[in-house]
Amino acid sequence: MTAVVREPAATPPPATILPRPGLRPEGGDPRRYREGAVGWGHDLAAFVPPDRAPTPVRITSVFHHVVGAWGMVQSHASIGVPNEGAVGRELTT
Repeated sequence: MTAVVREPAATPPPATILPRPGLRPEGGDPRRYREGAVGWGHDLAAFVPPDRAPTPVRITSVFHHVVGAWGMVQSHASIGVPNEGAVGRELTT
């Protein structure tokens, strides 16, 4: 059996998703890891609109290292609050 060593990645790739003007991301405590050519990370962050309280967001991403560069192969973000708290109004689901 071979032991698997997971080490923190050196530098996260830059990524910014801003769904609307004035909305700014606020990082939480991002964690990133690497095993060989695969890296992954997660964060509990927030989107801060100019007119409301911050909206918490959970983010996970997976990266693959190929030919000297990291590329994102999967990312997911979710908001753990009701629609009204996330976008400021009721939405049909």
